[in-house]
Amino acid sequence: MQSAILDARAGRIGRLQGGASALGGEARWWDVLVTAVHSAEGTPDRLLAVFRDITKLQRAQEALVDLNTSLERRIEERAQAILTLEARL
Repeated sequence: MQSAILDARAGRIGRLQGGASALGGEARWWDVLVTAVHSAEGTPDRLLAVFRDITKLQRAQEALVDLNTSLERRIEERAQAILTLEARL
């Protein structure tokens, strides 16, 4: 979070993604944008942080990785089975 705040103070948009517990203790994933809010004089006056819950997206990405790993394993098993059968011929 510190890096995102430093970016915002420097006039850039700070961003981070990470996991944290929500109210009630449930693990959630967040996408956070931090930007400076400028005063009438044009100087950074405050910081604004917008938190977006990306838990469903994170879980879908994890499921995709798991599925891909399973598929690669099954392909390797089938390839080995074919080689074994071919050796018998």
